[in-house]
Amino acid sequence: MKTLAIISIIIVVFLSSCNNPLSKTFHLVSFKQDIQEIRESGKMNEEDIMMLTKFIIRSRIQGNDPEGKTYEDILDNMKSLNERYDASKKQISNLVTLKKLHLSPLVKVELLKKEYTKIKNDEYLLYTVSFTNLTRSNIRTVVGIFSFQDILDKEIEHLNVFCKQGLHSGNSISEKYSVKYNPQNDNDNWMRTKRLADIKIEWIPDKIIYADGKLAE
Repeated sequence: MKTLAIISIIIVVFLSSCNNPLSKTFHLVSFKQDIQEIRESGKMNEEDIMMLTKFIIRSRIQGNDPEGKTYEDILDNMKSLNERYDASKKQISNLVTLKKLHLSPLVKVELLKKEYTKIKNDEYLLYTVSFTNLTRSNIRTVVGIFSFQDILDKEIEHLNVFCKQGLHSGNSISEKYSVKYNPQNDNDNWMRTKRLADIKIEWIPDKIIYADGKLAE
């Protein structure tokens, strides 16, 4: 009786694995058929199937051919990479937040004006940025980014800022930055037509260097 029970369990497991298309081994020649079986099994929705397909294609292009692995193993690998990516993204976000908390009180940086201009056959967006040194020390350089976002917090464009003039303690200066404008680019058109008041503008400081060469810490 015990032997029959064990055999029954083995048969059930075997049939279950046979009926699960995700337990099949990936081979390029049968890939299209396998995906169709996975779709018909209802074990994955269409969005997840598309993600799996893109992941396999990308892996092959990058030289990490999943040939010989089961689809379950490929999904586990994809999940693991996504988790590591999310953790890395969160870590970077935390570092950016810490930098902002530390560097923002040292220098006040504001975007004062956005203009459109044309020089000969080239078109540009001009940005006027002001810097105010709030410390008791002279500053040589300020480096950072202005992120321009829509109402859904999606970044549309960004402006790299590198303060070229020295900043004496307590003083303010302004600098102009030009970005070439492409009328065929949707993001450029968005930036040109929107008023500054209608754009979510975020200053992200990266580096402040004092006149003696020391980094703000």
